[in-house]
Amino acid sequence: MSIAARIARKTRRLAKRVWWERFSLRSEYGRIVFVVGCQRSGTTMLLNCFDKDFRGIVFNDDSELAGSKGNRLRLKSYAEVMPRLSRLRSPMVIAKPLLDSQRVDEILEEFPRSHAIWMFRNYRGAIGSSLKKFKGQVENLRLMLESESHWRSERNSDEVLSLVHSYYRPDMKRADAAAIIWIARNQLCFDQGLHGDPRVAFQFYVTVHQCHCWLTVTF
Repeated sequence: MSIAARIARKTRRLAKRVWWERFSLRSEYGRIVFVVGCQRSGTTMLLNCFDKDFRGIVFNDDSELAGSKGNRLRLKSYAEVMPRLSRLRSPMVIAKPLLDSQRVDEILEEFPRSHAIWMFRNYRGAIGSSLKKFKGQVENLRLMLESESHWRSERNSDEVLSLVHSYYRPDMKRADAAAIIWIARNQLCFDQGLHGDPRVAFQFYVTVHQCHCWLTVTF
């Protein structure tokens, strides 16, 4: 992103926040939408779409709503962010707690008037993007198995852990590790029962990418 584009985005976000905090006739925000899913599935792209909508105030994963459990990208509790949210009176608040995708069901219960959008991307695209962006796919698999304190090890089913155990090798190919991570992260959606939750919508990467931020989600 160019410097001019970054400045324009920051200016737009500031203008929206000032408007909705100081001039809105609403007493509180309408709803909060959490954008979640597997890494490299287009969550940032979706956030950029919401950013262009004047009705929504957007918080990235490293925003003031984050910084929990020793990780600057983990979502804080509702009690911690309530003072900040109480000043927002926009129709929508959008946040991206990507590292908490394994606990969306808990987040929806904790935050009033909350919804979630699970971004889904074809495995080829997600894996290819992961390989270009990151180098630690094999190490991330190891963390799933051996680090109980790491977010990657949280709430994985026995079936998923068995899959990881059967394929993990320290010298395995990064692409193979990325493929297993794609399976594990997306399986979390079904293990939490989100596919049957009316508060959760699913958005396909290809739809947002090809249709220039045209969203198909409804709540």
